[in-house]
Amino acid sequence: MSETSKLRIVMKVPLGGNGAEMVFETLFDRETSKPEIDAVMDKLEMVAARQVAKSQLVAIEDALQVNETRRTQDEYQLDQLIDRIEDGQGDRRKPRALTEQQLASRKQLEAGLNKLKAEYDLYVRKREHLAALLGATGDANLNGGASH
Repeated sequence: MSETSKLRIVMKVPLGGNGAEMVFETLFDRETSKPEIDAVMDKLEMVAARQVAKSQLVAIEDALQVNETRRTQDEYQLDQLIDRIEDGQGDRRKPRALTEQQLASRKQLEAGLNKLKAEYDLYVRKREHLAALLGATGDANLNGGASH
């Protein structure tokens, strides 16, 4: 049978916001019944949904890594600030009042750290949710985390 006598169906699935997409192309004989075509298309849609979930999981893993790096840097800066403040106090048994600038800087760093911790927790919950969804569709490869 020539290819011109076949029914060609193309499905494009966007993968994330970077313009990447996955293309599924399927050829059917003209005699293929609608239920058979629908069954194949349902399977393709499930595969496409899993691919989208995988790409989202990878994006979340990347965001977690960036967030963890920023959080580590902020914790380091906060520790450095505390050390500088304590070193300037001399006798640690007699705490000296912090300057307005030191207090503001410390509060700003603590607020940033708390925000990063909240973002991190959100990403972890999203990752766990996506991993659970992928597990429910039978994809055992990502249950332990995404690989890059």
